[in-house]
Amino acid sequence: MLQSETKPVANGQHPEKPILTVSGLTVIYNREPAVQNVSFEVLAGERVAIIGPNGAGKSTLIKTVMGLLQP
Repeated sequence: MLQSETKPVANGQHPEKPILTVSGLTVIYNREPAVQNVSFEVLAGERVAIIGPNGAGKSTLIKTVMGLLQP
């Protein structure tokens, strides 16, 4: 589950474009989906938390967004 809290940027406004966009992300290990159809946007100034139980795909999500794993 992704949770976010929006904080204003320096000028008090949010940019129109997100600083990170993930759309329909799926990652498969050994024919089993580890992350399936994840979509979200992060705006400048937002705080984002990725929470969930062990094995939910949190690390896989981050590694894929960073480009360390292929979607």
